[in-house]
Formats: sequence, C-alpha cells, structure tokens
Amino acid sequence: MSTPMIVIALIALYAAYVYNRLQKLWLVVRQDLSEVDLLAGSHVQAFRRLADAGGRLAEHQQMLPQLIEAEKILLARRDRCNASIRLYNTYRSQLPQVLMSGLAGFREIAFLTADPALTAGRPRPEDAGSGTVTVMRR
Repeated sequence: MSTPMIVIALIALYAAYVYNRLQKLWLVVRQDLSEVDLLAGSHVQAFRRLADAGGRLAEHQQMLPQLIEAEKILLARRDRCNASIRLYNTYRSQLPQVLMSGLAGFREIAFLTADPALTAGRPRPEDAGSGTVTVMRR
C-alpha cells in the first residue's frame, strides 16, 4: 500500500472518530435537555395544583417541601445539562473539530439560564428557602 493511501485512510478514520464523538456528545445534550424540559413541565403543573388549592393552608404546607425538593432536582439537572453543553461546545470548538463540525451541521448550543422576564416579581435566589421556581429558557 502506498503512503498517500495510508494517509488518506488515517484522515478518514480520524474524521469518522470526530463525527461519532460529536454525535455522542450531541445525543447526551439532547437527553439532558429533554429531562430538564420534562422536570420543568411537571414542576409547573405542581405549582398550578398549589395555586388551585385556593389558600388551603394544610395543602400548601404539604406541597411546599415537595416543591422545594423538586426545584433542587430541577436545578441539579439544569447544572448537569449545562455541563454537557459545555463539554460539547468545548470539543466542537477545538481544531480540527471546528472545521468538520460546521460541515456536518453541529452548531454551538446556548446554555440554560434563568429568564429575568419570567422570574420578575419572584423572590431572588439569595432568599434562602423561598421555594420558588426558576424558569429556564434556552
């Protein structure tokens, strides 16, 4: 086998490796995003049930600890999702991956952040034990 053929084969193998690695990282990010969306949706439903309780103190006292725990889980999942996004974006932006990722359609993904417009009027995160939802936006 000639040297140019070996070089071409090695480049093709490396390109396949980079593509597969980007695809795997993208799938992890998609899974994490769907988990965050699912948890956020169930969290919103729990708040609707709390609002529908119509001020019944006993139901509020039972639901608040559950909501606080659910919010902690949601925030932990959001942090895990942001870590996956960071890993994907970092790998994607390195050479030679950045050259191949654009051609293969792998775009940079924005981090999940709290949306100030959706959280206006709610207690700040510094208010410990507030038990409020921080709405996420991509």
